[in-house]
Amino acid sequence: MFCKNCGTENLATANYCINDGTWLKRTPVKFRLKEYKASFCSHCGGKTTHGYNYCTECGSSNLQYSHDKGFSSPKELTNRAAVLPKKLPGFRFTYFKNALLPALIAILIVFGLSFSVMKTSEKVFNSLIGNSLDDMDMDGLMDEVPFERSADLPKLDKMYGISDIVMASNLQNPVITVAVDGAISGDAEQATVEAKAKNGFIIYLLIPFIGLFAAGIIASRRKLSSKLEDHLIHAIGIAGIYALFMTIFSLFAGYSYDFNTDQKNFEWSLEISTDYSFFRTFMLTLIFGFFFSGLGSLFAVTFRKTTGLLAEWIPSGEAIHQAIVIPIRGILLFSVGIFAFISSKIGELKEVGSFFSDTPFEELIDKSYMLIATVSVQLGSYLWNLLHFTPIKLTHTESGVEESLSYGIFSGVEPEGNTLFIDDLLAGTDFDLYLKLATLIPIALFIWAGYKIARNPDMIKNLVIFSVVYAVLMSFLAALTDLGFALSGERESVKNTLEMSLELGFGPVGTFIKSFIFSFVFALAGTFIHKLKKNY
Repeated sequence: MFCKNCGTENLATANYCINDGTWLKRTPVKFRLKEYKASFCSHCGGKTTHGYNYCTECGSSNLQYSHDKGFSSPKELTNRAAVLPKKLPGFRFTYFKNALLPALIAILIVFGLSFSVMKTSEKVFNSLIGNSLDDMDMDGLMDEVPFERSADLPKLDKMYGISDIVMASNLQNPVITVAVDGAISGDAEQATVEAKAKNGFIIYLLIPFIGLFAAGIIASRRKLSSKLEDHLIHAIGIAGIYALFMTIFSLFAGYSYDFNTDQKNFEWSLEISTDYSFFRTFMLTLIFGFFFSGLGSLFAVTFRKTTGLLAEWIPSGEAIHQAIVIPIRGILLFSVGIFAFISSKIGELKEVGSFFSDTPFEELIDKSYMLIATVSVQLGSYLWNLLHFTPIKLTHTESGVEESLSYGIFSGVEPEGNTLFIDDLLAGTDFDLYLKLATLIPIALFIWAGYKIARNPDMIKNLVIFSVVYAVLMSFLAALTDLGFALSGERESVKNTLEMSLELGFGPVGTFIKSFIFSFVFALAGTFIHKLKKNY
């Protein structure tokens, strides 16, 4: 017996298709039993008793049937998702009430993990900030201020704490502002420095991922369900509480210090602050909260599958599942490979580290495996994006003069300005060849995804959904993994200004377009393999 909906062969005794759940047989019975209300038997005329199926005199059957005009055989299911509601039920406060405990556990885990990594990063951060302030000769300015040693002035090693780690784990970008204003013996002095950092180190996402994933598991296990709507409710509730807490927390995160003195011959004020974007915090934590806790909620159903369950629950579930797991598999594969390679060269890394002696990077070199893990995951994400033919771009701006350098697999190095040293660095290596060969990995994954998608109805529609979801995830990843910083400052007395920025990353728009085309073409190729296999 073959399914009329998808063509899958089933056992002759099967009632439902093993592939998509379509009803295979229609019930032939279209009659129903009528209640017998007559007082005499229609066969012998004997008196009958109400409710008896047979005549007590002659034994004839009193059963009568009528044609059931309202009868309808079971509807054919085009997908098992047909049993799911088409929309979520209306808002209820209980959604957030049930998600409160898991969300609080997620927040506690995030803070606990943040505290454990704080000590390994605060020294590097403070050293980098200290060097930035040295460029503006802030120490020289402070030496001009004859304050008492007992004055309550901030120390740089207190400028970075657990709140900054929590914000960094959610990929928030700090803005550090230092302002000095005053006069000594009538000589006015004014200086400001503003440092903006682009935090795109995605390895930090492990911190909220662990907390929110655990929260999703807890929420799901408290109410086991095979309905997708229940898992969406869990994820929305946890994400809402987590985002609300982190957004409010961002208002108090960072560092703030004000120092004012008004004494004879000098008047000075010093302000140091670290701020985070309210809107960016809310949006990113809401997205992370929904996605990570949703994965945990799905995982708790079988403790084996996560997004793979979507293929069983919704019409385009296989397409969405493949779009989510392919970039995760790809980045993880390259990250592990890079980690193994760099770890094998650990001795050479130590030698290179000698060039960073007495610099903030010396601390990182001493913690080699932490550095290797951070670099490996970052390079893994960059390589995966490069394999979609999207160029990576390095932009340097100083005093209004911009220089940029981009690199693509087939376009090669395209410098603007005096940055040709990259060409010399790549010359004599097989880096380009290795990258071209590495494109076979995403191609193979896309072909496999197309093969899996072709097993479901509405193939073209599902391919489009697959490519759109995949392209959105890739462009979102490109926007998150930008690294860079910007410094701006001014010292009024010497008319000294500082304006410099450095940024490394991908363009989200270009990433979306190329990821969509790349994934769709090779996933479509995978559908032909399924057709060939089916024909043979």
